[in-house]
Amino acid sequence: MRAAAASICWPTGSASGLARGAAMRPRARRTEGLLKAFVCAKSRSAAATRPGAIVFVTRRCASLNFQGDRALSEGMEDTENPVNRAYNGWYGRTPIVCRGLAIGLAACYAFSWMLDLRGALAAVPFYVVRRYQLWRLVLAPCVGNSLLGSIVALFVVGDGVGPRLEQSLGSVRMVWLVLSATPAIFGGFCLLCYVAALAGHPTAVLADASGCWGLVLALVTLECLSAPEATRRLLCIPINVPRERYPLALLLLFSLFSGPDLSLALGVAFGYADH
Repeated sequence: MRAAAASICWPTGSASGLARGAAMRPRARRTEGLLKAFVCAKSRSAAATRPGAIVFVTRRCASLNFQGDRALSEGMEDTENPVNRAYNGWYGRTPIVCRGLAIGLAACYAFSWMLDLRGALAAVPFYVVRRYQLWRLVLAPCVGNSLLGSIVALFVVGDGVGPRLEQSLGSVRMVWLVLSATPAIFGGFCLLCYVAALAGHPTAVLADASGCWGLVLALVTLECLSAPEATRRLLCIPINVPRERYPLALLLLFSLFSGPDLSLALGVAFGYADH
């Protein structure tokens, strides 16, 4: 039986034969487990008329059952859900802070489909200064994220710039960086809006800022400045930009596509200032 299973699991010949053998391996292991269970049942029924063989058959069946269960479990492991396997691989290689940021960002975007909290959490200078709603300075990145922006931010924070930056700075420094960058970016936004109101634009105090990309650009800036002498390709554009100027080029590119955004500029400024 093992020879037959081995001949199925390990075919010889061309590369296509090896690929077919690899695909049939989980099925062969499950078949082996079922065959051993069937042989055990037949042996028990045959030994029922021979009392002297009952002990031997019982021990033999216990061995076959153990081998069959192991073969079945190995076959199930080979057919593990690929999504679950990919998540476990990402979970194992991503540092804890970036892992928490990515999971939190995905949860916030999913929750936004059920309840829109942008009016309660976005950074509005009037509510922050006159109504003392200081939580807006910390929770503003949780709202106002689009689907495409959230997906790109997940890749940057959870599987790109974020893990490299955390491995170089350490998890404690990374936590302090996130906790200080968020209120600094949105606090600076509120301050500049009040300056604009004093300069003759009173409606500036009712402007709002939200989204995670100010924080993301701050992390990108710090990661680029860790090796400023190198170059980096500007997204999908075949242009190599010095890493020291890469955040500015990225900010310019975003401004061309979506218009100027003060919170993004403040994120880049925070990265340069913190370095």
